[in-house]
Amino acid sequence: MPLPSRILAALRRAASPGARVWVLPNLVLGLFAIALFALLAVLGRHETETRRNALARDVQWAEQTIRTRLAANEDFLQLLAKEVAEERQDADSSSRRAAEHVAANPELTQVAWIDADQVVRWVAPRETTAWNRGERLSIPEQALAFQRAQRTGTPAYSMPAPAADESASIEIHVPVFRDRLFRGVVVGIYALDRSVAAAAAQTMVPINDTGAPGAPLPAALPDTGFAGRPLPSQMAPPLAPPR
Repeated sequence: MPLPSRILAALRRAASPGARVWVLPNLVLGLFAIALFALLAVLGRHETETRRNALARDVQWAEQTIRTRLAANEDFLQLLAKEVAEERQDADSSSRRAAEHVAANPELTQVAWIDADQVVRWVAPRETTAWNRGERLSIPEQALAFQRAQRTGTPAYSMPAPAADESASIEIHVPVFRDRLFRGVVVGIYALDRSVAAAAAQTMVPINDTGAPGAPLPAALPDTGFAGRPLPSQMAPPLAPPR
């Protein structure tokens, strides 16, 4: 039988009532499967977008919180530097006040007073293996921040400095001047874990590459020590007003 005749015969069989009984359910089932897969794809895309938006809010909140806390700590250190320059209080009183500030601001681990010869005069709340009274600054990152604060007359942040326990710290050096003479710096020390220190060294925070297709979304932001409250995505939604 020629090919055109075979095609015509197949079309006649498909158009018969018996064939329609089998074709229609299969067609409906196929359409249902396509609609189901499309719905799952839309729901998955919506869930990903929702999580991405929640992450963006968390990042903005964390950034604002960190900026606020850094500014507040810098203001305190500048006030403390002014008191040290004017010798309003003795060393014990100044270190005690610094210890109280550290206790109220857990992102700070220590505050120290360094004289113009880069010698540690006091450390609050206590001395450690890295910070001891009478020792000189020995880490290059510390010396560079010290010199920059002395040269510019403004607070200077150090690059992440490694510690013996494989952790790291970032320091803010606030210069102390009296009668236009440089007297030293008041230093605030922030402890960082290795991942956050590496991010700070690259002047970026690699929380998640949200611009890459299929990039994994983290369950939460890394703990930097600044979070005193839950993130926005961890808080319950506000209650609707009564009708």
